[in-house]
Amino acid sequence: KSGGWYPGPEMLWIGEDGQVLPQAETMYHEDTEGLVNVERNATVTRQSTNKIKCVVQYRWLNIQREAIVKISDDIFPADWALPLVLTICILIAAHGAVFYWNVKQNRRIKELERRKSIVELGLWAPLVQSEWKRIRGHEVSVTLDVETAHA
Repeated sequence: KSGGWYPGPEMLWIGEDGQVLPQAETMYHEDTEGLVNVERNATVTRQSTNKIKCVVQYRWLNIQREAIVKISDDIFPADWALPLVLTICILIAAHGAVFYWNVKQNRRIKELERRKSIVELGLWAPLVQSEWKRIRGHEVSVTLDVETAHA
């Protein structure tokens, strides 16, 4: 961003290697005194450079102003961040799969135990029936007296 020009100058962002960086459209704004402020954004990547130059050229009077900007590598995400995030996602997915498998196995085991109980009950049924018949052989009649039933 540069201000106080009339008419508006050209603005470029240039990498350390002399190549023009990918840039957005130049924006011109006129202030209250009629002077032009110019603004232009550039895209900087880790691969482009860490030292870039903003060049403002005023061709009417053959004036050129430069400002050098040094960019630290710390503003770019580290190379290990993506593999770390992917590893964490894979571990979470694997944990979820193991949990799902355990729940499914637990349900299967419960179903097998239920079937086993039914089979075992079927084996015990004749014994229970014979014991019930033996108990019923000792039946006695009981008469409840209404007068003393609630006492």
